[in-house]
Amino acid sequence: MAVAQIKSSHGRALTSNPGFVLRTDAAAAWDRAVEKFGKNVLITGAWRSYETQVKLFKERYRAGARSPYGDYRYWNGTRYGRVKGAAAAVPGTSNHGGGVAVDVKTARSAGDPGRARAVVFTSWEDRDRQRFLKVAAGCGWDDDEGRRVKELWHLTYYPDRDKARGSGTGGGTRRKPHRIGTIRQGSTGWRVGLLQHRLRGAGAYRGKVDKKFGPKTADGVRTFQRKRRQLTVDGVVGPQTWYHLGRGAKRGRGGRWRNEIAQRVVGLQGEKVDGVIGAQTVERIREVQRWLGIPDDGVYGKATARALVRKG
Repeated sequence: MAVAQIKSSHGRALTSNPGFVLRTDAAAAWDRAVEKFGKNVLITGAWRSYETQVKLFKERYRAGARSPYGDYRYWNGTRYGRVKGAAAAVPGTSNHGGGVAVDVKTARSAGDPGRARAVVFTSWEDRDRQRFLKVAAGCGWDDDEGRRVKELWHLTYYPDRDKARGSGTGGGTRRKPHRIGTIRQGSTGWRVGLLQHRLRGAGAYRGKVDKKFGPKTADGVRTFQRKRRQLTVDGVVGPQTWYHLGRGAKRGRGGRWRNEIAQRVVGLQGEKVDGVIGAQTVERIREVQRWLGIPDDGVYGKATARALVRKG
């Protein structure tokens, strides 16, 4: 049976395995499963273009050949027999082409993280594999198809089994943003220190980071606000200004103070607010983006900041 094929532009890159793409809801579910598991799960394949499907099929199957595996497929009216390698779907019917399947690594390569940080599937009885499957089941991922074709590495996504799937852009949970408290001239404390650090990074303030909101800090706020058309230039830092102060946060990018503000906006607290945009922060950004009704790409960019301001 044919599986609806996606284009890479209709999917999303995995946060947990950069360079691999899945359909948007499947990608969100996979990253969510990995985060809940607590370790990365290394993969060798995800979405495959039609051209890649053809290449793999022709590498493993030959027209009119006798298959030592007893595996025969019909493609374009011709019977093909598998002569080497693992089974492959007829091009155009692969769930890899639909962006709803992954292949997990079964052996480590040089440079791969150690077991404490990432796992591979070494056997059907692999404890890490069993533990991950229990977590992944709640996110819609199952190995039933892999078992049918005797591929311990093959997992498939089923949206109707995803307990967290919602009505947001990419499916999954949605989260309202956190409103950081308003500060103004005369305020003191950690929020003022955070603001001063961020304004210095933005080139809007050259004073000391003394956690005291004085006239120089107020001038820095107004300088920042003038650069953001959505903001009222009043020197007061309310939720809307905080939203723009967090703008630009993304995985792999520096800017500790901007990142800390972004983490607070998406609801992280305590030690989780560390100024580093990791998998948990990316998923929180996506949850807020789903609440906003915008593409959940996990990047706290201009579109996200503006949508936050529009929502109030």
